[in-house]
Amino acid sequence: MNGGPRSRELFRLAWPSALTLMLQNAYRLNDLYWVGELGGAAGRVGQAAVGVAGMVTILTLAFYEGLAAGVLAMSARAHGQGHAYRARRVLRLALWVSLLLAAVVAATGLTTMRFLVDWLIADGPGQAELAAYLGPIFLGGIFLCLAPVTSRAFLAMKDTRTPLCLEVGAVALNTSLNAVLVPSLGVAGAAWATVASRKPPGVWSATSLAPADRKMRRRSWRARPARRSCSRAR
Repeated sequence: MNGGPRSRELFRLAWPSALTLMLQNAYRLNDLYWVGELGGAAGRVGQAAVGVAGMVTILTLAFYEGLAAGVLAMSARAHGQGHAYRARRVLRLALWVSLLLAAVVAATGLTTMRFLVDWLIADGPGQAELAAYLGPIFLGGIFLCLAPVTSRAFLAMKDTRTPLCLEVGAVALNTSLNAVLVPSLGVAGAAWATVASRKPPGVWSATSLAPADRKMRRRSWRARPARRSCSRAR
């Protein structure tokens, strides 16, 4: 009897998430296209370096996605139990963990970059291009981490359209930045465009959720003395 409404609810939540996942592939496609526009040997070597760097980027994002999965599970449970403040507290903690995780990933990546470059690409100009791309990806890890973490916080609230809108804006910004940065900075410009385009949605989401968290926390602290006095009266 409830199959119809449940199916519509599932579709309403699913299609924005599906489009968001599809759009996440646009960053690498943008990088490959604009680096290829450099033309000649620079374009070919640059595209090869971006393709190889994509494997390292996927490995890096796996750590951030793991944290985001935890946020989704814990926040959704809190919302389902009617504890909105607990869900926001989970996000608040996840933001601090994001800073620590991004710092660890950056330190590890930068210290092992020479090994990665030598291991993934034989001697040649491709090594310099690969290092030029990976450097910004490691340094800008906090913004690459904020995007999935805050997106999962919206999903936990059954809001799949806000992450989609933010992803559309990020991809549009990435395209514009690639058009400006790649001709002047080459492969490094593509990496910086990827990092910079992830910053606005992540920062906006974090700052828009944080004020609500502080208000909920103040109300919670105000309510605690009343609960204690009631328990003592009993």
